[in-house]
Parts: sequence; C-alpha cells; structure tokens
Amino acid sequence: TDPAALDAFARAARARPADASARKLAIDVARESGDHRAAREHLVALAKVEQLRQQGALPVTRLDAVLREVALDLSPLI
Repeated sequence: TDPAALDAFARAARARPADASARKLAIDVARESGDHRAAREHLVALAKVEQLRQQGALPVTRLDAVLREVALDLSPLI
C-alpha cells in the first residue's frame, strides 16, 4: 500500500476523531500496509470513540456558578 495513502487516512482520522468510519478505514489501510503500530493506535482510538458513544450525551453544566464559587474561594488568597 502506498505510504501516502496511509498518511492520508491517518490525517483524516485525526481530523475527525469521533468519526468511526474514518478510523475503520485507517485501520484497514494500516493493516494492508503492514504498519501494525498504526493499526493498533487506530483500534485503541476506535474503542474510545465507541465507549464515549455508548455513554451518551454529557449533562450540561453551568460554568458561571462554578467559576463564581472558585473565585470567591480564591479571593482571600489574592
């Protein structure tokens, strides 16, 4: 497999880290080229993407209240 193709798929996977299809393509190209290190890295990243997808959406947190509390806690130290 062409090293330029391997690099292109790796860049695509980095550009869209949450895109499972880009990761799968990068894994396939890495395997075909014999780059087992790259294939392993993409497999680990794909596992993380799938784990985050299964967790669902994160709750929305209002940061203004948190930041105000931190500022009040730190103000005596300044």
